[in-house]
Amino acid sequence: MKTYLAYHLKISSELPLPELTITEGEPDIYIRIRPLAGMDSGVLEDTTSFFGETEFGRIWIRDGCELIIDPRPGLDEGLLRTVILGPVLALLLRQRGLFALHASSVAIHGEAIAFAGDTGWGKSTLAKAFHGRGYALVTDDLLAVDLRDGHAFIMPSFPLIKLWPDTAVALGTDLSQFSRLHANTEKLVYSPTQGFQEEIIRLKCIYVLGKGEQLGIRRLQTQDALMNLIVHSWGTQNLTERHYLKTHLQQCAQLVNKIPVFQLERPKDLQLMPKIIEMIETELSKHEFLNDWKN
Repeated sequence: MKTYLAYHLKISSELPLPELTITEGEPDIYIRIRPLAGMDSGVLEDTTSFFGETEFGRIWIRDGCELIIDPRPGLDEGLLRTVILGPVLALLLRQRGLFALHASSVAIHGEAIAFAGDTGWGKSTLAKAFHGRGYALVTDDLLAVDLRDGHAFIMPSFPLIKLWPDTAVALGTDLSQFSRLHANTEKLVYSPTQGFQEEIIRLKCIYVLGKGEQLGIRRLQTQDALMNLIVHSWGTQNLTERHYLKTHLQQCAQLVNKIPVFQLERPKDLQLMPKIIEMIETELSKHEFLNDWKN
């Protein structure tokens, strides 16, 4: 098995994970392909173990350090990797005490800003646009935040951005730099060879993406910010065990009290992307909130 690096964790996997960087050393996580017949969904669910039967196959996540997956026969390997590195990994990261948000992020002047939202709301588009302006990519789609010790730090994921072909073209990207995500989709993936944030980085603020007639940014009040974090968290439908529900709500509240959350509304017009970047840069430079939470 090869060992890979993602979220500052070493992952030893029986399934090749070409999206990740190969590394060395003692693994933190093991991914194994094994039969899981005869197990009922949920019977192993407690604070250290989760079992579920999905449309992609059976999964068993144990102690935040082992994933056993029994994939559905004939499942495309690219789709299996996408599932593992998305919703399945989000549950495993939760077992390790991390907060998993459906967001992309980039590094600006030594700190990270995050873009949260549902699929198709432009998280990856914004991350790619900022990356094209020279800002380092921190994570795409699955944001893992470490809230221990009274701070909020992002664990960088791996150098990969997912985009639809028309979006990639509109951003002026050469499609020859992309490959197909998996056989069941037209979505493409781009793996930057430079401009990736490798070290753990402090989270500065979160932008919740919304669609509107006008381009604008407004800071959300605590209750609205909390609801948006709950809505845009990864895997909340699987958090049926009371321990995880309580921990998740506590993490949402802790993050809202620690990090400013903004609503970023914009028309669906990729021609506005340079203006959006300029607006965010201006907002970050002039608002006092940048240092509020550090004190």
